[in-house]
Amino acid sequence: MARARSRKQGGEKISEEDQELNRALLSKIEDEWLTARIRGDAESTQRLLDDTYQGCTSDGLAQTKAEFVRFVELSRVPYTHGDHTDRQIHIHGDTAVSDGVATLRSADRENSFRYLRVYRKHGGEWRLIASQSTRLRKP
Repeated sequence: MARARSRKQGGEKISEEDQELNRALLSKIEDEWLTARIRGDAESTQRLLDDTYQGCTSDGLAQTKAEFVRFVELSRVPYTHGDHTDRQIHIHGDTAVSDGVATLRSADRENSFRYLRVYRKHGGEWRLIASQSTRLRKP
């Protein structure tokens, strides 16, 4: 049986198993959030975002938590499903950085965005504290 390696981060030892469990949890959170965003589910968005959230939209606009939640409530996203690709999640103690590509699709449209998200684990739960996305142009 393979022994889990540990490394020191933030003064505490975190096993590789715990790292993988946290990566899997963050991947699940991101997938659920993408689904909630497509459905216009502002309540799920409200729960995921930390009160200190700072974001930057794909159009270059700064966005607070309240502004992002309001945008989700008011917008009618023309997509029916989406997915993440090229996702990498790096965990540094109680902070995690995720980057990759989110692609949103419908019968007549598809848009992809490269994203960077920063999470903080507080009270045993991961919260999104910062994000930025850039719309990818089709070749």
